[in-house]
Amino acid sequence: MAATAQFWEEQFNDDSNNPFDGVLVYHYEAGTTSVKDVWTDRAKTTVAEQPRAGDSHGFVWFYGDGLYRLRILDKNGALLYDWDNVNISVGSVGIEAGDCEVGMVPVYVGPGDQFECDFIDLATVRGCLPIANCGTGTDDTPSDGTLLIGNTAGGYTVGNITAGTGITVTNGNGTIAIAAGGLQAQPYGSIGQKSFVASSQNQFTLSADVVMLRHTTSGSAVRYAPSNLTNDITTAGSTANGRDAAAAFSASSWVHFYWIFDPGDEDTARPENLASLSSATAPPTGPTLPTNYVYWSYAGAVRLNSSSQLTRTRIMGNKALYETHQQALTDGVATTESEVNLQSFIPPNAGYFQVSVLNKKDDDGNLSVDIGFIAGSIFHTIYSPHGDQSTNYSDVFEMPNVGQRMFYTGADENVIVDIFMQGYSLPNGGS
Repeated sequence: MAATAQFWEEQFNDDSNNPFDGVLVYHYEAGTTSVKDVWTDRAKTTVAEQPRAGDSHGFVWFYGDGLYRLRILDKNGALLYDWDNVNISVGSVGIEAGDCEVGMVPVYVGPGDQFECDFIDLATVRGCLPIANCGTGTDDTPSDGTLLIGNTAGGYTVGNITAGTGITVTNGNGTIAIAAGGLQAQPYGSIGQKSFVASSQNQFTLSADVVMLRHTTSGSAVRYAPSNLTNDITTAGSTANGRDAAAAFSASSWVHFYWIFDPGDEDTARPENLASLSSATAPPTGPTLPTNYVYWSYAGAVRLNSSSQLTRTRIMGNKALYETHQQALTDGVATTESEVNLQSFIPPNAGYFQVSVLNKKDDDGNLSVDIGFIAGSIFHTIYSPHGDQSTNYSDVFEMPNVGQRMFYTGADENVIVDIFMQGYSLPNGGS
């Protein structure tokens, strides 16, 4: 066997000169169906697969040594050609580069003539110098997501394009997509979020039209129309679609939910993966991510009740709404400013909360109740005009979250107040 192999390449097109995408070349001993090796390098150190698959342009290449039978099939298995006694060996080239006119190179045209002088047609990517990697002078073969990059020694090495600040790189088979991060003003968040507590009340389903995730150190990633993700807060972690700690969440506490993203690694055949994570830690610190997950995006917070069940809540955009209102005050009768603790009803990082205040007067007089979010300041007043003392008067409005509390003051001892929490806003970048 010769010490080195001979480069062979061909581009297969149909009768309309359209390339056969994914053409398959089976390589056998001449006159038989016994497999005969071909290689991906001139030194014959790496055996190529059987069959050798072409790219989307119908182009196939390998290194051979000796006589072959080549059967060429399309990607659906239909036979295109059956060539026998194809001589692919050092010295089989009938012409050399010096035999061609200026601007031409030897181009393989198949059995018989083997090579002819022709121009390299850059419009159709037809033609390739019959040396490693089409004339780069190196036997290094780029894998998915890598390029041959010139070095100072005048040769080439295989290198990766990596993401940087504000830049994302997606490496695919035959493609390298580079995108500038156009979402730096909003480093993470979601569009069209419609998340909710599942029926078991220990699971939370995350749903959105678009999820924008931040890298743990720099950059961002965007995922469109992701599948619904269900997070089980009873699954110990840090584990994708579970919680980020081994210890269970404390009853009567706030649970923060996140989208998390593993960009994958083609070198280890690890695919990219979008998942969920629950944590006791709110942003901007963020959760403790599982291995390989380097992006996260905040979805929102849900209350864990005294029975360690998630309170039925729906997050729509950046607002969390209770499916059933939560009563924060029952039959309040304070006639001086009184604080109502809301720590069990709105999370510390809520921006606003939506509240319903019911003024239940026990008198025929014109009685009122004053509402505030800062001690000593009146934000809103609910009046009850003269009339039947059994008539109740209520109002629904939003208030800013200042210390997870609010204040109320009844006009006199005949004012009775109920306060209900209906929901709260979240800093999740949602819309």
